[in-house]
Amino acid sequence: MDYAKEIRTLINTGKYVIGTRKVIKEVMTSKPLAVILANNIPLLSKKRIAHYARLANVRLLEVPFTSVELGSVCGRAHSISVIAVSDFGDSQLLKPEA
Repeated sequence: MDYAKEIRTLINTGKYVIGTRKVIKEVMTSKPLAVILANNIPLLSKKRIAHYARLANVRLLEVPFTSVELGSVCGRAHSISVIAVSDFGDSQLLKPEA
C-alpha cells in the first residue's frame, strides 16, 4: 500500500484532527474511526493514545513515517505525530489489500 498517497488523499478529502492533545480529546469525546501514529511518536504519548483508543474501541494505525516525514506527506511545514480520522474521504487506508 502506498501510505503517502492514501494519507494525501485523506488530507484532501477527509475529516481529521492533528495533535496529541486534540486527538486524545477527540478519542474521549467523539470516537473517531481511526488514529494514525508516526513511527517515532514519544512512548508516553503513544501509550496514552493507545489506552484511550482501546477504551473507545478506536483502531490504531502506525504508518512507516517519522513525524517529520508525516508532516511533509500532509503538506505541513511542521512535524505531525498523530492524526485522528473521523472521515476517510476517498482514502483507502483501512481497506484490506488484495
